[in-house]
Amino acid sequence: MPSPSPRAPVVWLLLPLLGGYLAASFLPGLSPKVLALAGAVLAAAAWAVSRRDGAGAEAAWAGLLFAAVASLAAARHADVMSPPADRDGLPPREALLELRVIRVFQGNPDSPSTGGIARVRDTEPHLRDLRGTRVSFSLWDPEKSLPIARGSHFTAKGVLTPVAERAAEDDFHAFLQRSGTHHTFNRLSVKADSVRTPFFFQFCENQRLRLTEIFQTGTAAGDPRTAVFTAMMLGQRGGLDPGQRLSFQQTGTLHLFAISGLHIGVIALTLHTVFLLLRFPPAANAATGLVLLFLFVQITGATPSATRAFLMVAFFWGARLFKRQPNPVSALVNSAFFVLLLFPEQLWSPGFQLSYSVVAGILFLGLPLGNRLQNRWHPYALLPEVMLTRWQKTHRDTVRAVILTGCVSLSATLLSSPLTIHYFNIFSPGAVLLNMLLVPMAGLVIVAGCASAVAGLLHFPFLPEVFNHAAWALIGVMVWLVQSAPAVPGLFWEAAHRLPAAGLPAAGLLVLWLLICAWRRWRGPWFHFATPFLLLALVVLVFVRLTFLDHPA
Repeated sequence: MPSPSPRAPVVWLLLPLLGGYLAASFLPGLSPKVLALAGAVLAAAAWAVSRRDGAGAEAAWAGLLFAAVASLAAARHADVMSPPADRDGLPPREALLELRVIRVFQGNPDSPSTGGIARVRDTEPHLRDLRGTRVSFSLWDPEKSLPIARGSHFTAKGVLTPVAERAAEDDFHAFLQRSGTHHTFNRLSVKADSVRTPFFFQFCENQRLRLTEIFQTGTAAGDPRTAVFTAMMLGQRGGLDPGQRLSFQQTGTLHLFAISGLHIGVIALTLHTVFLLLRFPPAANAATGLVLLFLFVQITGATPSATRAFLMVAFFWGARLFKRQPNPVSALVNSAFFVLLLFPEQLWSPGFQLSYSVVAGILFLGLPLGNRLQNRWHPYALLPEVMLTRWQKTHRDTVRAVILTGCVSLSATLLSSPLTIHYFNIFSPGAVLLNMLLVPMAGLVIVAGCASAVAGLLHFPFLPEVFNHAAWALIGVMVWLVQSAPAVPGLFWEAAHRLPAAGLPAAGLLVLWLLICAWRRWRGPWFHFATPFLLLALVVLVFVRLTFLDHPA
């Protein structure tokens, strides 16, 4: 398998897009209208230059196009991320808003409160500048009489408070500010008959509740494995026991409970395999799989991590619809470009940064390194293939699989470490070994969950319970491993950057160096496979303060 190269046509649009977003974030006073006008002028100039011939004209066209995209990107970032003018300094006040819910926070299902993020559809005249912006809402509904789901729209009276006042105090308000949500709307008074949910979103909510029931079939109430299973299949982490959540966070394995690349990838591979067995043509295989994946993402709430992973698979599988060779690098770059184009606030999301850093690490480091080491593993090179015994073939293939899995886990841990230190104050070198065990087990749990869901939705007797028990047995082993791992000295550390501002630059430097090495095909002493690991070691030694995680989770 050849080493992936970080070359894709859309990258020449992604780079100025990133540059424009970064410029707008570090220069918050820029006017979106002025930037948009400048971008339009530069784009017109690029079009005019493209009509000319010569090498100089081609270079000028490229420069003008880069500047135009960067300027338009800065305008979009400033428009989405900037709070309404002159509103940050205002005190909390009562407001009457018409909202459309775009995300519901999946908290503890037994909690009497409901919260999420909504877009303001209409307001009173003196608050017209809030129309089209996003607010975080929270309401108290112990009777669960308000059927609020993603896509619902309703009118509510409550207290409107700027987020900026508390963004430096707690992680939740910092998350809201990073996501372009600049107000909270609490203490809501909502009439039940005013809540309207479109059919598709109500269908998705009903299916989510139905799947929750299916995944709980055959277990006693309060079984902690059920909460883990539901969290893994539907992303409902609110039901996790605080001790379980802390264990997974400390060991760098909390990603197993966000509907992300692992879940979408396993489900996509399962669907692809089933459709191959059913003799679906390649185009029908891809189209049917994408429709089912889209429904799954919508049923689980269309969280940003699930949407990102779906777009990656859509660009990869979509090539089959146009009879093109699927390319994982192009799928990665294209999905990143369209995610950022549609949702500029995602650039500052830890999930976005971790997702694309880890996938880039796997594609550009983990797979090439694994292939290089696999090619050097020839335990029976002097024997013809037909003379190998079954044990010899099993031994060879098992070691090759372990080598590839280890390299993938090593590269994922390498690329995620600067960000987990920055955001979660955890350095988890032991996650390399732990993920080698947990990720295959999690894949089997997801496959069992898919089988349980299909059997339950088709009303097959006994089968959902059989698949659930298989998943719970694996989950029991996974939880034991995660809770035992922090007790091993040296595998997991509490960490903090000596310079708080060094975290994101260190992560960006590591990704940049990885791409340079991949572009040079990992050839030469300066571009050897060891150099990214040496760079991380240097960053940790110079910029990070480590202390033992001296208590078992």
